[in-house]
Amino acid sequence: MLPFFGPSNPRDAVGLATDWAIDPTNQLPFKQHVWWAVGRGYFTLLDLRAQNYQTLRDIQRSSVDYYASLRNFYRQYREEQIRNGKKPDPAVLEDF
Repeated sequence: MLPFFGPSNPRDAVGLATDWAIDPTNQLPFKQHVWWAVGRGYFTLLDLRAQNYQTLRDIQRSSVDYYASLRNFYRQYREEQIRNGKKPDPAVLEDF
């Protein structure tokens, strides 16, 4: 868990730092950059929340531990993203 960034792992933390380093708005003067970054972040979060509002509400109503449920769903989602939607190799799963 990264402060202010939410759930993460080392791979995502490196990607976040890389995204920040190559973002062209970081070349703007500080005051302009802050307004661009805050505006972009606000509308990104607003859009994400609107897309998932009903799902989150259903999870909250049906789960005993809301935080643990969200953490589990997030981990499954990231694993699927990393695998690009491919099924895990059974030989790899036997190693665990």
